[in-house]
Amino acid sequence: MASVVNLVDWFEGLFDDLTTGVRSGVMWSLDRAEPPLTVHVQPADRPTLSLRLNADATVELRAFAAEIQGLLSPLLGVALPSCPAHGAVLDVVEAPVGSVSWRCREADFSCAVGDYKEALWPPGPDEPAENLAPLLGHHLKRRGVMRGVASWSVRHDDGALVGNIDLRPGADEAAVVEAAYPVRLNVSRIAPVTTARFEEPATEKEPAKRVLTTLNAAMHLALLRGTLRRALPDERCDVIVESHGSRIHVRLLPEHRLGAPREPLLFDHLGLPFADDGDEVACTGGFGPTSRIEGDVGVFAAGQITVYERPTSE
Repeated sequence: MASVVNLVDWFEGLFDDLTTGVRSGVMWSLDRAEPPLTVHVQPADRPTLSLRLNADATVELRAFAAEIQGLLSPLLGVALPSCPAHGAVLDVVEAPVGSVSWRCREADFSCAVGDYKEALWPPGPDEPAENLAPLLGHHLKRRGVMRGVASWSVRHDDGALVGNIDLRPGADEAAVVEAAYPVRLNVSRIAPVTTARFEEPATEKEPAKRVLTTLNAAMHLALLRGTLRRALPDERCDVIVESHGSRIHVRLLPEHRLGAPREPLLFDHLGLPFADDGDEVACTGGFGPTSRIEGDVGVFAAGQITVYERPTSE
């Protein structure tokens, strides 16, 4: 039996395989994280399909994968997924170890569900240029070498694949280069992500504030303002921001130092207390990928935290 986390990951892999090379979008979600569950699938602008999975036994997963495959392929007008050798749609089969796999009827190709893109590595000379960077990122992630990778790009260059990649301190350059083969990487080292604290005086519109920000990190695009709260043990986040009656789950970058249970919630880069339960704050960042489980609370990834000083009594 698959665990809850593995089952959700299995669905991610299944739909990733079934939409490889498909330009029209396919949206999907689960009503819960463990069977019996319902999977809602909306291919492109077509009506939503609802399918039931009663158990996570291999035979059930194989039948479910085949059903989804049979529904999506004619709707989108392509073989999903297709054999790279023959172009024909792959069969869904039970593998000897109790997993579910794709297999060519001519026995020239097979891979586990979720490994289709990995099995197609490296990209061929006819792979569209816009697909190259996402394929490299997917490949490096599957190989477990994304730590410290800041950005990358790939291009065709006189019959070869050439990439540019920016690595932060702590990245294993040799492992990244080896994993990317046969893409030839031009490696640049860039500054580490750090934090810095500064103070801003009061203005006519806002009270004085202190800001803990990240340097050399990605640009922050969204603002979340509310009251800072300590997260409960079962809340999978670093802190909570109460905003307009909602409890928003917030994750901070690893460079931020969280306090222990009896300490302030957040410390700055010098080890000084910065923010605590009840502070009025603004978090700059953005919401991460939407959860596939309907009703799950979104998680806000914050790089910069601003604390608004409480007015002093005269």
